[in-house]
Amino acid sequence: MSDQEEHPKPVRRVVCSRCAQIKQACDGGRPCSRCRRLDVICEPNLNRSRGTPEVSRPSAPIRITRAHTGCATCKKRKRKCDEARPRCSDCRRLCLDCHYPSSSARAHRTSVSPQVAPSRVSSSVEPTVELPGIDQADFAIGLKGSDEMSPSSSLGEPSGTGLAAPSPSQIATYASDVESIPSPGSNLSNLSLAMLSTAPMVDADEDRSLLNHYMRVVAGVLSRRDDRRSNPYLSKVLPMALADQLVMDAVLALSASHWKKTQPAVWKRGTIHQTNALQSLAKLLPHIENDSADTALAATLLLAMIELFDGTSSYWKVHLDGARRLLSAFERKSEWTQRTEYRTFYRQLYHYLDSATTISTCHPPLLQASSEDERSASPGYSMDDEECLYGIPKSLFHFVDQLNGLAYQRKFRKDPVFESMFRTSAASLHKDLDQWAEDHKLREPLNGSHDASQEMAACHVTAAFEQALQLRLHQIVNGYSLRHKKVKQCVSNILDAVQELRYGSPWENSLIFPLVMAGSSCDTDHERLIIDDRFLVMERTLGFRYIYTAHDLVRRVWKERQIYQGTDRDVNWAAIRYFQIPGLALV
Repeated sequence: MSDQEEHPKPVRRVVCSRCAQIKQACDGGRPCSRCRRLDVICEPNLNRSRGTPEVSRPSAPIRITRAHTGCATCKKRKRKCDEARPRCSDCRRLCLDCHYPSSSARAHRTSVSPQVAPSRVSSSVEPTVELPGIDQADFAIGLKGSDEMSPSSSLGEPSGTGLAAPSPSQIATYASDVESIPSPGSNLSNLSLAMLSTAPMVDADEDRSLLNHYMRVVAGVLSRRDDRRSNPYLSKVLPMALADQLVMDAVLALSASHWKKTQPAVWKRGTIHQTNALQSLAKLLPHIENDSADTALAATLLLAMIELFDGTSSYWKVHLDGARRLLSAFERKSEWTQRTEYRTFYRQLYHYLDSATTISTCHPPLLQASSEDERSASPGYSMDDEECLYGIPKSLFHFVDQLNGLAYQRKFRKDPVFESMFRTSAASLHKDLDQWAEDHKLREPLNGSHDASQEMAACHVTAAFEQALQLRLHQIVNGYSLRHKKVKQCVSNILDAVQELRYGSPWENSLIFPLVMAGSSCDTDHERLIIDDRFLVMERTLGFRYIYTAHDLVRRVWKERQIYQGTDRDVNWAAIRYFQIPGLALV
């Protein structure tokens, strides 16, 4: 065998003329990868051999096609824009203004003569981008970490922060669509698809499911009144979520938390949105302005609701304190005193959550509610929104604040003088509560219409809540003994009112506190069976994890009472909640 056969000459790879001209390696493809990427003609370099000069030949200019519909900010920064509307991912992540060229500017750009250089055309229509409130040095530092991975990147979706507040026109556009939402029993398919298609950054199937679940189920569960009326969790929350990614992340996390107990795998997706919302809110708060204040307040309260409905987390205290600071800042800054329609609702939501959680903290509310005249003068103020939030008359809820303010003063009862003052205050509060009950005494409806039955259901849940307040006031003053006649009377009245409500009633949300009070004070198997059955039903109809936790609290009280049966020791349900389940709030 010859040497030529042992060592065959390697086949010489033909280099295209484009790669040879720029002196770059060519893969020899037809066309090669570089010419294919640049969308140019790929011709083999056959006219040149070793030692011969290159023959000059005309070559077609490289024509690189680029999209001209990106935002102006990405063009100025020379970054690729994903063209997400209303704000692209980079502008959301870096807290930049995002502006898209108008249709007339795009039409003018396409009509320019081809002889004009593309760079000159793009620079002539590119608007100036200003960054208000952001120092250029800080902005340059922020760009260094702009490529860091976020929790959402592991799932293949951009990490949007939603730091800019939605414009009034955007919110008005979404609000006009949301206001026409029918009741959950109606056909929502067409509206749901339209709203899902316009929602920012809701492109994953899991996120569409979460948003659909919020619209069809969660919003109805949160509402504490007849579903046929307007639901502010749709008309006030969804428009902001559809216009701002920060609020959208909080809404999707809240929707996922509704499935936390029954479908833990869904909650894993919710933790990603919750983390994104927390990170975005942390970036927004140091640079908050009047136009972004509503976004920050809405996201803070939604994050507080996620922790409250968990039943085991105590971080809702941090979020509520943050909301209090935001509302206090609104009052201190004169340019922020103008209340918007959405800010009015979120202020109402804060006062409800603040009052409801005092049952668990035994402290007065963090922020005093405004007067009736100030509330009625606020833009967008609606009594229907308050009925949806409270479920019972708000005047009765004021007694919750007074009662827990009285509970906070129990630590001073060792002083004889203060003990006298304490009992005087308790007697005055008891008298006011009796007078309120007499003024709102349950009356039979005049007819059997649907509205009359709904009115009766509202009266029954109000009676149960009023009797629970009476029982709680008795415990604050006289302790947790079951031998008092007042205890048995209140437990009987609460259970009578609860059994008048049908399963799945929109007022079931308001039964958590009455059922816990009755369950902690009942002493017969018959009463325990009624309470246990109602909790089991509400765990399925309401779904949030704190319902299971409240049920577990009552069972712990029963177990401890069984242990100390036959002794004089009283079982303190509030102490069990404080030491064993500190995150539970009876909202």
